[in-house]
Amino acid sequence: MARILVVDDDELVLATLTMTLEAQGHSVTAVSSAREANERIAPGRFDLVITDILMPDMDGLELIRAIRARDGNLRIIAVSGGGYRGTQDFLHFASVFGADAALPKPFNADALAQAISRAMAEKPPLNPEVGIS
Repeated sequence: MARILVVDDDELVLATLTMTLEAQGHSVTAVSSAREANERIAPGRFDLVITDILMPDMDGLELIRAIRARDGNLRIIAVSGGGYRGTQDFLHFASVFGADAALPKPFNADALAQAISRAMAEKPPLNPEVGIS
């Protein structure tokens, strides 16, 4: 299965995602900030990053852009509850910035597994700076 870095500032969501992914057979590293995730990402260390969008300090969109600037092969799934502005705008921008899949919160384990399968099956983007293939 995949080596997954999960990024979410909500500890309950982080714990739930970790347990769900581990039950699906994945190896999971969980962090509560995009800054910490950005520091941990190194070529070949992870197969996939699942990141929340709305987080303090550095948000998920910034993290996606930072990842794409360094690594066009690392797969990314963006998740968001949307906050007061609505989920779809954030998930649309996550896709524009290079996320391979996007899920609105809340989602179930099956939807997560399907998003992982889709993201892992996608071809890497040709332009890692913006994630456009």
